[in-house]
Amino acid sequence: MFTIILIAISLSIDAFGIGITYGIRKVIVPIMPKIIVSAISALITFLSLSMGLQIQKFLPNLAAKIIGTLILFCMGIYLVFQSFLPAEEKEIQITRINLTEAFFIGCALSVDSIGSGIGLAMLGFDNFYLSSTVAICQFIFLSFGIFLGNKISDINLDHRKFILLSGLILIFIACVR
Repeated sequence: MFTIILIAISLSIDAFGIGITYGIRKVIVPIMPKIIVSAISALITFLSLSMGLQIQKFLPNLAAKIIGTLILFCMGIYLVFQSFLPAEEKEIQITRINLTEAFFIGCALSVDSIGSGIGLAMLGFDNFYLSSTVAICQFIFLSFGIFLGNKISDINLDHRKFILLSGLILIFIACVR
């Protein structure tokens, strides 16, 4: 269970950074868009885990575990490299997130769940528990990020540190597995 929580945190930590960004810029994110972001994250995680299980059926058990570990490791390396790219300044020109924007935010926050989910399924992780935990973590991290961003709106945080942490967690899990 600890590993599932750690993975969910890794896959959701970027929601915290997005939440801080919205909070700092005083963007209002009502409860329903937060639920949609979380549901999209759970769905994409579930689908990628299901895809990984299907792929695993065609591979010997050891090969599936090796491939799953390599995918996780590569996703972690990719995120670590992403964290060193120059930060883009994006001006958010909205004051309230609507349901359509929440859908796209949920998709954007779930991109790393695709490769990771396939790899995790090959390592034997459960679809339902991991998907549910990711949804809960996305909701909590997004909400807490917005709250914290509102409180510290005069401090400029670098979003890339959250990406680095997420990548390092995935590498750690790959090495432990």
